[in-house]
Amino acid sequence: MNGIKSFLSEYDQIYRNARKTIQIISDENKSDEEWSFLNSGQVLFSHPKAAVVHNFVLNHLIHHTALSELYLRLNDIPAPAIFGPSADEQIM
Repeated sequence: MNGIKSFLSEYDQIYRNARKTIQIISDENKSDEEWSFLNSGQVLFSHPKAAVVHNFVLNHLIHHTALSELYLRLNDIPAPAIFGPSADEQIM
């Protein structure tokens, strides 16, 4: 159980840091400005900054949250409530 508490603590810190970063994105910070992913100076792709945050940060975080819940359940550990009450908590 100690591992889960450590995991959730780290997850909470990452969430708080991501939230702070997202809050500074606004029109004043040019969220529609292009951001480019480079490899040795070569542009691999470009997207508006707001789209990068949505597609590569938020969606990626959701993806890994779901994976974490899956691994917990596969190990017979009830998944914690991350986005509200979990089905596992309802059963207990």
